[in-house]
Formats: sequence, C-alpha cells, structure tokens
Amino acid sequence: MLSVAAAKSTVGRRMAKGKNQPELFAETEQIASLLSKESTQDVVILLIPSHDRHNKPLPEPLAAEWASNAMRLFADLYRGATAFRAAHGIFKTDEGHYLHDAPLVIEAFAEVDAIQDVSRLNSLVDFCKRMGKALDQESIMLAFGNIHYYIEDYRRV
Repeated sequence: MLSVAAAKSTVGRRMAKGKNQPELFAETEQIASLLSKESTQDVVILLIPSHDRHNKPLPEPLAAEWASNAMRLFADLYRGATAFRAAHGIFKTDEGHYLHDAPLVIEAFAEVDAIQDVSRLNSLVDFCKRMGKALDQESIMLAFGNIHYYIEDYRRV
C-alpha cells in the first residue's frame, strides 16, 4: 500500500519495483496533502427522528418534510448534504426510559470555518429546536466530527 508521503514523492513519475503503473493524478497529490496535515474539514450530522418521545411513530410525510428541510438547510450552510436511513437507534432518557428510533441521518462534509461560524451554527440550532418541539422529541442530536451535542430546550422557538 502506498503511504501519503510516498504518494507525494511519486507524483509525476513511475512507481519503483519494476511495476509499470500509470502516473498519479494531480488530485491524488492534493488528497495526499490534505491527509498529511491537520484537516480544515469535518463532518456535521443531524438525525431526523422516526418516533416521538413516547415511542409513537411519526407520520412519514411529517418526517419527510423535516428531512427535506434539513437537506436544504445543510446545502445553504455547508454547500451540500447526504441522507441515509439508519437501521435502528436507541436513546436512554434521564428517567431511564429507552426510546427506539429508525432515524434518517443527514450529513455534510464542510470547512471547519463554516461549521464554527456562529451565524450558521445559530441557524442550525434554531432548526433543531423547531424540529424538536414540532416532533415532540426528548432531544435532537447534532454531531460535529467526534463531538456530539444534545439539544433539549425548545422554549425559545
């Protein structure tokens, strides 16, 4: 397997060991460069619930509307998004109740500057608060790289 450092040193030339492999693409060097230093990009994840705080399934059109709105919001905030259905999730409330869910995962890969922009972040938090209130949720989870945050207070929306 070719390491990042080796990939950077072989751009524009053939690989050694007698293997006649094609030259590396310019994009390969750019990706290798990004992988070899601290990243300026990260992932933002929002879960669209399938059930309310009482384990009652949400109407599919209602969940789909929130998912569609989340996709548009992510496109506005981070230039794009991908959605996929999680097989099954579970959340344990502070009271010890288990809430089962089959959430829709919305994710965006974005520049850290865009993720940390307080205006964009406030728009995302506002969306989560409105969704949490409208869908009667115990909490709405956001993840930023390896950091997760639960929004549970829906009073100001």
